Amino acid sequence: MARRALDYLVGFTLSPVLWRKLPGSRSAGRVQSVALRLICEREAEIEIFRAREYWTIEAVFITPGGAPFTAKLTHLNGKRLDQFDLNSQTLAEAARRSSRRASSRRLGGAQARPPQSAAAVHDVHAAAGGIAKTRVWRAADHAVRSAIIRGVDIGGETTGLITYMRTDGVQMAREAIGAIRDHVGGTFGPNYLPGAPREYTSRAKNAQRRTSDQATD
Repeated sequence: MARRALDYLVGFTLSPVLWRKLPGSRSAGRVQSVALRLICEREAEIEIFRAREYWTIEAVFITPGGAPFTAKLTHLNGKRLDQFDLNSQTLAEAARRSSRRASSRRLGGAQARPPQSAAAVHDVHAAAGGIAKTRVWRAADHAVRSAIIRGVDIGGETTGLITYMRTDGVQMAREAIGAIRDHVGGTFGPNYLPGAPREYTSRAKNAQRRTSDQATD
C-alpha cells in the first residue's frame, strides 16, 4: 500500500510531463521520478560546464635493455601538479625546460611490497566490488583451475603453468625463484635483479611447511 501510494502521489505530477515530452510513454512512479531527476541533474551539469585549458607533459624514455616507456610529469619544484596548474602554453614550456634539466637525476628504487595470500586478495576485491566473498572465491578458483592448472595456449600448445597451489602460503619453491631470477637477469639486465631473493613468511599455522605453488618446467 505504501509503494502504491507513493506511485500515485509522484505520478500525478510527473506523468503529464512525460506524456508531453515522450508521447506514448506510460505513467511514472517512485522509480521513474528518481531516474528522471538523475538525468536532469546530469544535463544541468553539462549545460553549465565551461571548458578550461590545461597542459600535460609526457616523455618517452628508453631502459638500458632498449624497452621504451612513457612517463608523465606529476611534480614540479617539489610540488605536486594539479590538473589546472599548467593552464597555458607558456607555463607548460617553462615546466618542460625545467624538467629536462632535472631529468638526469637518479631516483631511489621503490621497495617491493610483500605478496598477499589468496584470502587477503579476495577480501580486497570483495570490498572494492561490493560483492560477497564467496562469489569472489568461486570466480578466482575457477579462473585458476581453468587457466593456470589446466593450461593456457603457449606456442599453439596447451601448457599448464602450475601443478599445485596453496592459498595461505606466500613462499615460493627454490626452483621457481631461480628460474625467475634467470629470466629477469637475462631479459632486463642486472640492474633489475636484487643481489639476493627476498624471503617472505605467512602467519598462518603450518603454512611454512609447503610452498604456495609448484610451477611446471
